[in-house]
Amino acid sequence: IPTDTVYCVGYPLVLNAISAGGTTPYKWSWNGSTTDTLSTYTSSPDSTVTVRIKIKDNNGCENEDSTLVTYRQLPEINLGPDQRICFYENTILDAGNDTVNLKYLWSTGDTTRTIDINTQNNYWAKVTDSLGCYNSDTLTLNVNQVPVNAGPNII
Repeated sequence: IPTDTVYCVGYPLVLNAISAGGTTPYKWSWNGSTTDTLSTYTSSPDSTVTVRIKIKDNNGCENEDSTLVTYRQLPEINLGPDQRICFYENTILDAGNDTVNLKYLWSTGDTTRTIDINTQNNYWAKVTDSLGCYNSDTLTLNVNQVPVNAGPNII
């Protein structure tokens, strides 16, 4: 199994045990629960945990390993509710705060924390922390177009 790792909340934790040597078939025991065929452990922990595995081969030889799985909340992002602006206005969308080391990616290709926009569209932002945990949000910007009407033509 891997060395100590980070688990991002909201995604399944999947650990694969790789065995070498010994005589098949193997019996796998993840955290004390024996299964005959599963070399993969899947879970969704809600705190930091140590996952233990014990492998027993057909001759009764055993080996064990463990890994510390650090639980990590997803970075916060909230673009707010959908917006409506007039055709001559701009609005600034903000994908987060500067209190932690975050990377930003917008549907526009921008990689800054904020973008200044004035085009009707659906916009999304993805925020990734230093450990690779990410979160995203979407906002729709509607732009009111003012119709030009100078009245009837007079000759």
